[in-house]
Formats: sequence, C-alpha cells, structure tokens
Amino acid sequence: MTEQDQYLESVLHPAFIEREGSVLFAGHLTKELLESQWKQLLRHDPERAERTINHIHLGDLSDKEAVQLLLGQRIQLVWFETLDEGFPDREFSIALTRTTRDGEVEWLLDLWTHRRSEVQDDDQVGLMV
Repeated sequence: MTEQDQYLESVLHPAFIEREGSVLFAGHLTKELLESQWKQLLRHDPERAERTINHIHLGDLSDKEAVQLLLGQRIQLVWFETLDEGFPDREFSIALTRTTRDGEVEWLLDLWTHRRSEVQDDDQVGLMV
C-alpha cells in the first residue's frame, strides 16, 4: 500500500481526538505538532488551529476537479457520521471550497467546531461559523 493509499484510508476511516477543547483529525497529528506552537494556538485561537490542522487539499489526492469534488463530498459524509457518533453534543462545520493553488483549481475541505462566543456589540450569544 502506497503512502497516498494509506493517507486516503485514514481520511475515509477517520479518527478524531480532542485536545484543548478542539477536535482534530488524527491523520494529521504528530506528537511534535501537539507539543509545538500549535499547543498555544489551540488555547488562544482554537477555530484557526482546527481549520489549519483539519484541512485537506483534495488536489493532493486527484488532479481531476470532478473527482476531487466527489471525494470531498464522500469525506464530508463520513466525517459528519464519525463526528456525530464520537462527539454527539458538539456541532461542526465541514466545508468544501473551490479554490486555486499554484494556478490550478482544486477543492479544499475544512473542519471546525462551532463555538459559542459573546457578540461584541451587545450581550447576545452567537455561534461562530
């Protein structure tokens, strides 16, 4: 099995862990990563940390845009099911975005946790998306 096949297997059969209140895709984690500057970022800007650690450039898995989109939709479904089972009291967003990288069109998948925060203009509580 190639390294790309192993990675794809980890994406389609994902494991997620919770660190510092954030839910992270285990396939992107190393001990060094969790003990580096990310530990501080997880505490101070957890959404940014999640979106960075949990993103997938689908162009790394296929050169064909249509395949990227279909694969991204499949990953969305699998991740939603896995997260719903593992973290039933939390809400997540898993976004597929069409973007460009190095002049090439590709699809990007992002995952982050919805968090409650006070809105600065008044005392309402809103969800960060």
